[in-house]
Amino acid sequence: MRRIYSLKVFLLMLVFITAGCSGGSTLAPPTFAPPPTAVPLSNTTYTVGQTTVQETIEARGRVTARKETPLVFPMEGTLKAIHAYVGDEITPGTVLAELDAPELQQQSLDRKFDLNTAEVTLSRAKTESNYAVARAQAQYSRAQATYDQAVLNGEMAVVAVQQAAENDACGSLCGVKLEQAQSGAEIAARIAGAEMETARIAVLEAQTNRDYQTQLAEERVALARERYLMASEAISKTQLVAPFAGTLIAFNKQVGDPVEAYATIGTLADPSELYVVVNIAADRVQRLSVGMPVVIRLDATSDQPYTGTVQQIGTQPTLGQNTYEAIVNFDPDQEIPAAIQMRADVLITGQTHENVLVVPNRALHTFADWTYVEVVGANNSVEQVEVKTGITDGSITEIVDGVQLDQVLLLP
Repeated sequence: MRRIYSLKVFLLMLVFITAGCSGGSTLAPPTFAPPPTAVPLSNTTYTVGQTTVQETIEARGRVTARKETPLVFPMEGTLKAIHAYVGDEITPGTVLAELDAPELQQQSLDRKFDLNTAEVTLSRAKTESNYAVARAQAQYSRAQATYDQAVLNGEMAVVAVQQAAENDACGSLCGVKLEQAQSGAEIAARIAGAEMETARIAVLEAQTNRDYQTQLAEERVALARERYLMASEAISKTQLVAPFAGTLIAFNKQVGDPVEAYATIGTLADPSELYVVVNIAADRVQRLSVGMPVVIRLDATSDQPYTGTVQQIGTQPTLGQNTYEAIVNFDPDQEIPAAIQMRADVLITGQTHENVLVVPNRALHTFADWTYVEVVGANNSVEQVEVKTGITDGSITEIVDGVQLDQVLLLP
């Protein structure tokens, strides 16, 4: 057991020596004076006893949504309109805000007109070319019919001459007439065949022209559609659209404000799955373990406790702070309000130590890095004794070393 007053006497002497060597400069007196050897006692004392201590760790936390996203525009501009406000329930695809982009809007209209024009041109090209093919096919059909008729006429003329010769109706002229009939039929068939071939070629040309004009018009439509889609995409960048269902928990711009590309201007969160981020002091984080039960009281509804469990404990201290972050999940089957980003008091139930020495928390004093109690001795003398503490439940603290059972302590 170390006696604090001896150390303080030593520090007091050191202060006086230093003051004498400093050329008369004035130093602040030490924090403590040596303890009195005897004081009149009040009724505020405590006799060290034994009991069971169940550790509790008190901390502050912030309710966070497991699914949360910053809201950004992918381009800079001026805020034209706001369609949703903090606290609104949002459905997927909802337009939350828009940027002013008149040039992009006009470009989109122009590209839409070009696309419509290209589609009309394609339809007309198909109609006209199909009509040309049909007309050529009809001409070919007529030429084929003419050819077939010419062949038939020639065959009939030959037959007629042959019948006349059999009946001796043409006499010596039958042979000449037969030759003339055959020659005439052949010439008529050739002429009709040439016209039919010309019509057939015209059909092929009409079909080729139809395919070419259609392909050209379709390519123009595809190009116009691509340009329109690009313009539409550019327009879509001027609209801030909700990617999922949730609650708008932050929006820090007003109509007319400038907006930078990819700068966060709000936050959308899904309140259906919440947890609490808790800041645990560095000197207590080692006593924390996953699975410990937790009681959570939200600032807005502090009279309504919620239960939870420690899910995760950070292994690195929070940047710039002497704390560690722990994640606490709410237990299922509780109606948790959509209190995203709300602060909360967190009470974590930790270890249990049975039959240990305990003192009230108010009996503990600190000086620099030491924790001590004031022990009442003989003749009501008070001695400041350093103690080593263990776990605490917030009102009493386990004493690992420094005092003994049934010792009397002076309470402030």
